[in-house]
Amino acid sequence: MYKKIFFYLIILITISCNYQIDGKYYIMSYGVGKYGNYVGLEKKLPSLKYPPNDAYAFSRAFDTLENVVLYERYSVIPKAHLKFDSTSEAPTKEQFYIDLNEIKSKIGENDYFIFFYAGHGAGKTLFSNLPFDDYEEPEKNFESINQTNEYLCLTDKTGIQAPIDVLLSDNELSEALKQINTKKKIVFLDSCHSGGFIGKSQDFNSYRANFNINFLAKSFYSYKRYTDESLDTNSNEAFIMTAASEIGSSYELSYIRHGLFTHYFLKSLKYGDYNKDNLISLNESYKYIVSEMKSDIKNRKFKGLSPTFFKNSDVHGDQSTLTTGGPVDIIISKKMNFSDELFNN
Repeated sequence: MYKKIFFYLIILITISCNYQIDGKYYIMSYGVGKYGNYVGLEKKLPSLKYPPNDAYAFSRAFDTLENVVLYERYSVIPKAHLKFDSTSEAPTKEQFYIDLNEIKSKIGENDYFIFFYAGHGAGKTLFSNLPFDDYEEPEKNFESINQTNEYLCLTDKTGIQAPIDVLLSDNELSEALKQINTKKKIVFLDSCHSGGFIGKSQDFNSYRANFNINFLAKSFYSYKRYTDESLDTNSNEAFIMTAASEIGSSYELSYIRHGLFTHYFLKSLKYGDYNKDNLISLNESYKYIVSEMKSDIKNRKFKGLSPTFFKNSDVHGDQSTLTTGGPVDIIISKKMNFSDELFNN
């Protein structure tokens, strides 16, 4: 009997060791509010008020930790009336690779790499066509006839750049993540169609959405179930949490001056410690976001947002947070204790 107890104690100690935070945080925090013309567009992409505020708050939250190296990039529109201005280095695609290459030269295998993006997301799907042509071939997926590409819309400082010089595709992000020499890689995307950065097919997202809010065991459904042909990012390369499904929309609200997803994600870093170990894991954060968002929308905390935000299928653009957590969880950070103003302003 004592041997069994000793054996289980060893297992518990081993598991707890895997939940320690070692090394530095290298964080790329991008918030794009100001948009211009892309070549081939008849009109400008509409500007957004609060993605820079999302990225700024994300940076301030993680800046409360030790050993954090921040790469903050914002493009702010004046009418947003935020408490900060655009950075000297705009969140362009060129800057993305400059920051990435600098981090590649510094990061160690025990360090964290985190990429946060808030802004427009675009998808070439049945329900939302890109206003310009794809610059990549349609993704090949053997589990679905729905072949799609997704993009993050970065800043065009000149107003005349072609899509390939401004948009960051799901495939390009996947390749970028492979270059980072650590297994501790996490991506947070507060943008429309962001679920397409997890899986290649609409089938993936509709199946995933059916599990979205029932209970923990079903909510945390690992994408290791899917074959390599179905994935944009291999499950061993990075963890991803998104604000929407592949065919869904994300939302920014003037009441909170943030994207809805970012608002709840920031709250999860302070209030999502379900097991009381003073650490916040990806699964804990996801559970908190889905539970609190569902409750607040059901109780009409936000004007105009009804419970229909949550549906089994996301074809109408309802908010449907996705994550690649589950059996394979990862610690995001220690529990944070910043002011509530951070996610409400």
